[in-house]
Amino acid sequence: MVSLLPELEREVTSREEALSGMDAYMRRVSGPGIAPAQAAVPAAVTQTAAPALAPTVLAPSHAIVPSARPIAKASPAAESQTVESPQEFVQAVEAMAAKPQPNKGKINKSIQAFLAKEREFTGQPSEWTPEREAHLKSLVCEGRGVAEEAEVAGMDSYHVLESVRMIRSEWNERTETAPFFAFNEARHHRPEIWTELSEAFAALGDAEAALDYVNANELAKEDRDEIVLRAGASEAWIHRLTDDEGLGFIDGQQRRVHRRVEEAAGETLFVPWWDSNRKTARETLAKEAGNLARRVEEIKRKSEAAAGRADAMGALKDAIASIEQEGDVEETLVPAVRKCLDAGVRPSDKNLVALCQPYRAVFREQDDRIFDRLNEYLSKTEALLLRKGAPADRDEEVSDGDAEFARMKEEVMTHLKGKTVLFVG
Repeated sequence: MVSLLPELEREVTSREEALSGMDAYMRRVSGPGIAPAQAAVPAAVTQTAAPALAPTVLAPSHAIVPSARPIAKASPAAESQTVESPQEFVQAVEAMAAKPQPNKGKINKSIQAFLAKEREFTGQPSEWTPEREAHLKSLVCEGRGVAEEAEVAGMDSYHVLESVRMIRSEWNERTETAPFFAFNEARHHRPEIWTELSEAFAALGDAEAALDYVNANELAKEDRDEIVLRAGASEAWIHRLTDDEGLGFIDGQQRRVHRRVEEAAGETLFVPWWDSNRKTARETLAKEAGNLARRVEEIKRKSEAAAGRADAMGALKDAIASIEQEGDVEETLVPAVRKCLDAGVRPSDKNLVALCQPYRAVFREQDDRIFDRLNEYLSKTEALLLRKGAPADRDEEVSDGDAEFARMKEEVMTHLKGKTVLFVG
């Protein structure tokens, strides 16, 4: 009878050599500071035992010297997960070595960026406003997220948390309300949750400023409605994030912005973010709220441009009124029309063309390209009026000193008085 024990000893020796080889492999691919391969291999691999054998009576020549490495007793679970070959063992270790490692360089940049923001914020104290309150909250959440990320990567987060405490000192000095929830260092969330909270509170500050702008200015209805809806998205974002992630906090500023949006929306404007039957995705809320500040600036520029055009047109009407009284056409009218064009009034604007039509001869004489398009529209209007049989303009401007022309005109008018004239040609 051939005993199986020599084959078993060779199997044990082979596995010991595989472990030693993987130690060297891990040191080569991972560099210093990595635990030996045995420490990285699952328990199911390192604690694999040889199959139990029935007692066998051996001849003296078959005696085996016990291995210096004891074979551990394998649990039933370990036996069921035994790696059957060295190739599978290598694959398991390589899979663990390929696990993504934290990007410490990127995390360090995030730390430095946050510390710079904290120094800027605390180094230049300003009036305590709703916008600054939201900015403070955004900064605190950013700091907590950076600290969490550093701790996960095994990096020091002391300076980040110390900066958060510095920010808290301003909160304590400026407010009498309960501390902001993010000041609680016993509270921990994933870094991406803290980052989203930071962005949401920054948008909440934009909403406060945007609603102030809406209340202080007369805006076109579509512009006003857009700002109010985007402001509502910012506060709904915080509410949705809190609800989805089970964060369990209530923010007074978020509730205040909600009430302000309700007042601005009134009875007519529907706010879709509040529809409980249609849950808006957080990504949508983030996009709407994140673009609020940019859209407010665009609407401001558009409104200011419209106001500038209205002022320029008003000045033109005043200039024409003064012309009719004093007769100073070129020195008064031309600068007023130029101001309208510079303010953004289109050369095709019907009001501008109608006001300039009686004085089109003046603009034809101007050697300035800014009037080229206006002259085109004046000529088109003149041709249209002539086709309709209407007078193209009032009497051509005549110098007060042209007495001969005035005499001839008066004589012709005397002959034509009470008569119907037919022009053929």
